[in-house]
Amino acid sequence: MFKNIFALLIGVGLSLSTTFAQELTARVEVSVTGSGEIANVDKNIWTALQTQCNTFLNSTKWTNDVFEQNEKIECNFLFNLKNKTGENKYSGTLTVTARRPVYGTSYYTPTINILDEDISIEYQLNQVFDYSSTSYLNNLSSILSFYAYVIIGLDYDTYSPLGGSQYYQKALQIAQLAQTSSSETGWAPQSSKLRNRFVLIEELNSPSYEAFREFMYDYHRKAFDQFVTDFDANRPLAFEAFKKLEFVYTQKSSSYLLYLALNAKRDEMLNLIKDAPKNESAELIKIMNKIDGANAARWNKAAAGN
Repeated sequence: MFKNIFALLIGVGLSLSTTFAQELTARVEVSVTGSGEIANVDKNIWTALQTQCNTFLNSTKWTNDVFEQNEKIECNFLFNLKNKTGENKYSGTLTVTARRPVYGTSYYTPTINILDEDISIEYQLNQVFDYSSTSYLNNLSSILSFYAYVIIGLDYDTYSPLGGSQYYQKALQIAQLAQTSSSETGWAPQSSKLRNRFVLIEELNSPSYEAFREFMYDYHRKAFDQFVTDFDANRPLAFEAFKKLEFVYTQKSSSYLLYLALNAKRDEMLNLIKDAPKNESAELIKIMNKIDGANAARWNKAAAGN
């Protein structure tokens, strides 16, 4: 099934070069689902917030690289605000997703799909947005800047081995400034939280989790970008790349990066397995039953060709 769908998308002729996909084409949406005080806030506030977040992410120059319009990284930020916690202050969640094109096709593969449940922002109409690498300005700017650099780092990792390192360092600096300059949640280690911004950037910068970053490069560049030449011959390379997630699991079974990889790639890999001979995916299925046990039934069903 996946092979047939993929075949229909071949022929776009995207440029394959040493140039990376550059910076952001971001879309920000703000929804309000809470009741009480937040339901009575002037709706113009949310429209302005959405517009300013979009402008901030899309107009800020995040790297020193030269890029073309079609090289920008497509990403989405969905704020779901639930409570008013103070004067011009709100809390809720943020879903962050991003994708990158597969060479020679119109197919896009996801690179990140996470839910941040520690969102607390302060915003008033026409508030000034800015980014500083040396000082903490406010939690909203820090959150947007942090995820901008995480998205860019992940994208660069898919084009070059460990290519996103400098951007993870920038995200780490943002987290450290927020941790020392504010009391907002999500920036510091919490015993009750397996996943927050602190854990994410700590793992991305740790040599102990380089297997995740190797997976990102091998899966995208060595496997998916080669599908256009020979799908069946290169599909096993995607399976081999996916097996590297077992090393992440060995480091920490509750790893944020393991969650990130599985959440972004699970459905895509399940579709690949459905197309593959059973002997080609057998070892991978065993690994997935161990490291993604909650979804073992889905992996086994895909391997059975159902």
